[in-house]
Amino acid sequence: MNKIMGKLFPVLAALSCVVILAGIVLYALLGFNTAAEVPEGYTFEARYDVVLEISGHEADLQTLCEDTFEKSGLSFRGKEVLDSVDSNSFVNDTETVLRYTFAPRGASAETLAKAAETVRSAVETGEAYSDSRIIVSWHTIAGESFGDAAWRGAIAIAVGAIVALLYVGIRFGIASALAGTAACLHNVLFTYFFFAATRIPVYAFAPILYAAVAAAVTVLLWVLASVRMREDFKDPAFSSLTGKEAAAKSIAGSWKLVTFTAVAVAAVIVLFAAGPSVGMAALMLPMLLSVATAVYSVFVIAPNVVAPVKKALDRRKALKKGGYVGKKKAGADDLR
Repeated sequence: MNKIMGKLFPVLAALSCVVILAGIVLYALLGFNTAAEVPEGYTFEARYDVVLEISGHEADLQTLCEDTFEKSGLSFRGKEVLDSVDSNSFVNDTETVLRYTFAPRGASAETLAKAAETVRSAVETGEAYSDSRIIVSWHTIAGESFGDAAWRGAIAIAVGAIVALLYVGIRFGIASALAGTAACLHNVLFTYFFFAATRIPVYAFAPILYAAVAAAVTVLLWVLASVRMREDFKDPAFSSLTGKEAAAKSIAGSWKLVTFTAVAVAAVIVLFAAGPSVGMAALMLPMLLSVATAVYSVFVIAPNVVAPVKKALDRRKALKKGGYVGKKKAGADDLR
């Protein structure tokens, strides 16, 4: 820990600055890589039970749909077959979804409605589907709802992080609050522009959410570390250490609790990513970067800020009181 706070800190700080600056430039030129975003448009779905698969007529259903699209002048941009989807639509709670996607310019609500009715009529009169239950439907894909939700969620998380930082200032002192703020600011910028610099596919508004989560997790972990520091600095054994040494030793002593909490948060993210919702993995898994940057800042950024800030505040307080402010050996008292 001392090595990281001493010799390696300038190197790590420089790497962070490089990523942030590169991200700012690429964001200004190219924006984010929104390949993970589901474009606005339409979907056409035919849901059928396992009976159709057993009879071997699911290929006939695909041919029926695609022939109907061709006759209606529709051109789909994607096709997927999702197996073993749980649903209450069938007695055996198992179905398969045949899904086609259409671009806004390649389809319209009217043509899709007519195509759906044509397929329904063919299914009802076709002998191949007599023993199966098939549900045909079409839907509009709207990306704005996710963007609004992500934006509101990010604002709520950011407000919570700010309130938590105010609590840190009241409970553990201004130095701890400023160190936490510096760590949060670093994580917000690093997380947000990291995706622009690396061109990792994300949803359009997801980086805002990731940055807010990074700030919230940073505050959570820093509070845990601050509790440990407050108790450690009361120990006489810390009085002979310099400010950075005392901070490093205390942070090193809290690494188990901080790491365990970070792993627990990461496990929750992975749990949500493994959910059945389509696209949830693409939304949640990049959020692991938010947790990783939070751990990095608590172990590297914040300790390098809290010691000199506290020392400067104590020096200013001594000047106001007219006390001795000459050169002396820095100790754990610099942090209290």
